[in-house]
Amino acid sequence: MKTLIIDIDDLNPNNREQMDCEIFILKDKFNIDNVIRVSDTVNEYCDSFKNDEVLDEFFIKYVLVGYEIYVHITYRNVLDAIYFYLNYKTHNKIVFFGNYLNYIYPNLIKKYDDLDYAILNFQEEFDCKKIISQVNSRELSLNTFNGCPYKCEYCSLNIPYIDYKNYDVNYKEINECLGASNIESVFFSNELFFKNENDVEEFIETKNKLNYEFSCSLRAELLNKEIINLLRKGNCKSIFLGIESGSPRIRKYYRKQINAKELLHNIDYLIKNEINIICSFIISDPRELECDLNKTIELMWDIKNIEKNNKYNALIIYEINKIQFFPGSELTKKYYNSLQSDNYTIDTKYANNNVYDILKNKYLLTNYYNIKKNIDGSIDRLRNLLEYLFNTYVYIDKRILDDKIIIKNHYLLKFLVKLSKENNEQVKKLLDLHESYVYGYEEEKYNIFSSLYYDLIE
Repeated sequence: MKTLIIDIDDLNPNNREQMDCEIFILKDKFNIDNVIRVSDTVNEYCDSFKNDEVLDEFFIKYVLVGYEIYVHITYRNVLDAIYFYLNYKTHNKIVFFGNYLNYIYPNLIKKYDDLDYAILNFQEEFDCKKIISQVNSRELSLNTFNGCPYKCEYCSLNIPYIDYKNYDVNYKEINECLGASNIESVFFSNELFFKNENDVEEFIETKNKLNYEFSCSLRAELLNKEIINLLRKGNCKSIFLGIESGSPRIRKYYRKQINAKELLHNIDYLIKNEINIICSFIISDPRELECDLNKTIELMWDIKNIEKNNKYNALIIYEINKIQFFPGSELTKKYYNSLQSDNYTIDTKYANNNVYDILKNKYLLTNYYNIKKNIDGSIDRLRNLLEYLFNTYVYIDKRILDDKIIIKNHYLLKFLVKLSKENNEQVKKLLDLHESYVYGYEEEKYNIFSSLYYDLIE
């Protein structure tokens, strides 16, 4: 039987990211040469960006019969993987694999008992040299599968690591491997690459004079001047900070012990040291009130002004997420009975109503469900408006960051909420352009937002 691996991690044809390390590990372990990325097989300029349409186009191009097909599973693509399986299972043997599968496997087998599974301990299978040998690029995305010891209420990414031995990364081994390669830039995609200051010190010490640049994630509350100096010394390009909320009340639910004043001081020092920052926030938590959301916008505002005051010595990017209810998380367990199918999100990503049959398995696919206030599309539009405002618009119209009163009095929040709920033709056009991944419309987007915003101010 012929064998191949199917990568459906990201079905947007305009994205070109490196394959996940889990695919490299399985490829080497089972000696599989043939790997197909579904997004690479689709016309880059096609209009069909919905997940099932991309898969349907793939099905037409690849009439696969008599194959053993390994499909990579992540928390993002379980629905896509099942859709793929239902279309190909008749004439092929379908095998699911992935670290996330270690957790969801029992729930899958109850529903689809003719599926096969490759259950691997990726921490034990990890071999840095073998992964690097399969990368034909000077850039590398590397996960050492050491998980995260923290237990944030909304997160389930630590669950697959429960049976793994430890959370300690072997920094010496990694740097020895990278030192013997031609890799120039590394993104350490671990859920948490550094747990504490000792980890940073050990990594920088073993990195020594290796000149590759790196990016990674770090707990915001662990930042201090000493750690930032070490990051700069080690040629850190950017870090990811899960701040989640500007409200101390909401952060307490999430177990994020962040002091806002210290955070702003550390972000200022990061920018002065030319380290870019991705700040991640979550909105629309079931317990979030207007005052909580406004505190988040106020904190985002303050952070952006730090970037401006430092003359954009480094960049701050905002990642804003609607709350998700991942299978098995504490948050999901609390609100499971209140969760409803998130039809807006589903209809945005899928064109075929057949996916709703798959979604009947609520326990397995809770991240496609949400609380009632989050499923009409207004929160999704608010999220996108916030990302556009803080990641694009403020670089063109720098005056807006001088007007703190629109934050203090909730004017900006009320304005954005009004736009997201009304969803008039101008808002639709702005968000369509913003979400299209197509460059060249910045002036048009700017003019639309400016007309809406300055009408409010006047």
